[in-house]
Amino acid sequence: MKLKIFTPLFLLIFLLSFAFGAIAQEQKPTDIIAGIPKVKSADWQLLTTLENIGISYKYAECHDDMNGIHREDVFLKLTNAINVPVLVEYDLVLWYNGKCINCDATSPELHYTINLNAQGEKEGSCADNSDAMRFLSTMINTPGATSKLTNFGIRNLKVSSK
Repeated sequence: MKLKIFTPLFLLIFLLSFAFGAIAQEQKPTDIIAGIPKVKSADWQLLTTLENIGISYKYAECHDDMNGIHREDVFLKLTNAINVPVLVEYDLVLWYNGKCINCDATSPELHYTINLNAQGEKEGSCADNSDAMRFLSTMINTPGATSKLTNFGIRNLKVSSK
């Protein structure tokens, strides 16, 4: 008698555990590298490394007084620690206001390819308009601007010799 009662209950619990596991996987893909909250710093912070290529980030304000644009950006820096030129590819993953805007799909607009010279380095700056090395954190002094970067990460990181 007890077996008849516990069998359906056990089966229900077993199936629910799979359902909750599937939901958790959909919300946070496992292939996102360093998709954890970041230290908001003006100094370079290491995000990740792969095959002697370092990827770092920092936050900084950029001001275009002539056009009245004031923003806080995140800059990336890629560092090649080997004596061979390389090609670095990655997809940027962005969360604004706590919601991942591209976790479910790979966006061609957020896929980047960077050439790095041997022992070379590339870094984003306010003067550099390359989306590969710079992306928006938030607008500054802009009435009505509500979007704020709450997290970011990279996925599909690949390093190959040129």
